[in-house]
Amino acid sequence: MANLGRPTGRDDVRNSLIDAATRQFSAKGMAASMRDIADDAGVNTGLIHRHIGNKDDLLRAVLERQVRNAHTVLDGNDTAATLRALVEAMPHMTEFVRILAWRLLAGEDPSEVQATAPVLQALSDRSASDGELVDQLSGIALIYGWLVFGPQLLAGSGRSDIPWSTVTARIGELAVRLADPTAGPSTRS
Repeated sequence: MANLGRPTGRDDVRNSLIDAATRQFSAKGMAASMRDIADDAGVNTGLIHRHIGNKDDLLRAVLERQVRNAHTVLDGNDTAATLRALVEAMPHMTEFVRILAWRLLAGEDPSEVQATAPVLQALSDRSASDGELVDQLSGIALIYGWLVFGPQLLAGSGRSDIPWSTVTARIGELAVRLADPTAGPSTRS
């Protein structure tokens, strides 16, 4: 019988499970079932336990991957460059930000959630003043809010015809301007 695209081998199965868990936790929070995650990954649930562990271990693996990816945004950048890199990464951050939102809405301690979002701490460490930090947090709040509520905002406005990428690019420009007032005016199309 042919493989039919199912993952094989430890690393392939583990990566497929983490990818599937990222999608499922983003869409459903911790209400995502192990069966849904396994089905999404194209494996049986026993492989979750064999290669990763329980649901909490799976969430931890998802978040560890995201933290590793976040460090590429932070490496060697000054504050303005970090913010621009964060904006460039927006298309790849949606699932992670939604997972953070689910965790907060479920009542998890914000300081525990923060441990999986190192960009915020890095920006805080680089801020020269409380005012600068508030500017940066305002820009990040705009990014996070868009990534969580953007689809509903477009649908509610009756303008779902505007391409997601167009609005996301504009939100990114505004976020950089909020976070770094020295960034100069944006180019509005």
